[in-house]
Amino acid sequence: MAHAFAKSRCGIKHKIQLSRLDPETLEVVEDGPIVFDGTLSQPTAEGPKMYKRNGWYYIFIPAGGVEYGWQTVLRARNVYGPYEEKIVMHQGASSINGPHQGAWVTAPDGSDWFLHFQDRFELGRVVHLQPMCWHSDWPFIGLEQNGDGIGEPVTEWDCPKGEAGPGLQIGDSFTNGKPGLQWQWQANLAAPGGGGCTASGLRGQRKFVAAAQCAQSDAACSGFYRKRYPWPGRVRRRS
Repeated sequence: MAHAFAKSRCGIKHKIQLSRLDPETLEVVEDGPIVFDGTLSQPTAEGPKMYKRNGWYYIFIPAGGVEYGWQTVLRARNVYGPYEEKIVMHQGASSINGPHQGAWVTAPDGSDWFLHFQDRFELGRVVHLQPMCWHSDWPFIGLEQNGDGIGEPVTEWDCPKGEAGPGLQIGDSFTNGKPGLQWQWQANLAAPGGGGCTASGLRGQRKFVAAAQCAQSDAACSGFYRKRYPWPGRVRRRS
């Protein structure tokens, strides 16, 4: 298993470690070596996803921070390295800031895609689906648009073949007094009576009430309730 570290919890940052797992229980049985240190070139390296393809081991890592980071990929012939590094997607000239921290997926039609998020600040984290292909055994994500050879996110692309799924619900009648799945908490909901900011739905009314201090710092407000909206970009569905 490849994993990173949270500096706020252990004081370590920018590093990726491999740990051996029990094949049946998936418990960590051995802390392995640090296989990558991104202090100089890939600050805030985190959220790794590990794959193997064509004899290469790949570790997909987001770097650079949530708001304005980029997507980096490491690769090596040996699982313990040494690993090469390459930035495979960044904002570039696009309007999508911080395109990173996601996963490679393969559609039923065999095409490759990359799921990632974008921090839209007060709107939360928006999920994107980007086209992905391979060149010289490196993944290439999005579309190269400014001549630097690095992929950039797209807002319009042909979707993979397959059955269309339901879109994100927008309106809400609060049936039985319960909000729909398009509503979400900013973070883990604070325990009742625990103080701080809280938010509550009022049955029979289409509004929510939150404490005034939430407007000052919603990052510190675990009870801040918000609504998700569909991404305004467009997709072209293939027949």
